[in-house]
Amino acid sequence: MNLFNFFSFSSPAHNKRRQADVALCGRSMVEMLGVLAIIGVLSVGAISGYSKAMFKYKLNRQAESFNILLNNAIQIKPDLDRAFSGINPHGYF
Repeated sequence: MNLFNFFSFSSPAHNKRRQADVALCGRSMVEMLGVLAIIGVLSVGAISGYSKAMFKYKLNRQAESFNILLNNAIQIKPDLDRAFSGINPHGYF
C-alpha cells in the first residue's frame, strides 16, 4: 500500500479499507497516555500501601522487643532484690 492510496479520499468501500489499515498501524497516543496514567495511579497506590505496611511491621517489631525487655526485667527483679538487699540499708532504691 502506498501513501497516495492511504491518504486519498474516495469511495466508502475504499474508506473502510483505509480504516482497517489505520487499525493495523497500532495504538494511538491518547491510548498510550491513558495506559501510562493508569499505571501511574496504581503505582502510587502500591507504594503507599507498602509504606504503611512497613511502618506497621517496624512498629510491631519495636513493641515485641519492648515486651521481651519488660518480661526479662520482671523475671530478674527478685534476683536483683536479693542481691542488693544488704547494700542499701537506707532504702533509696
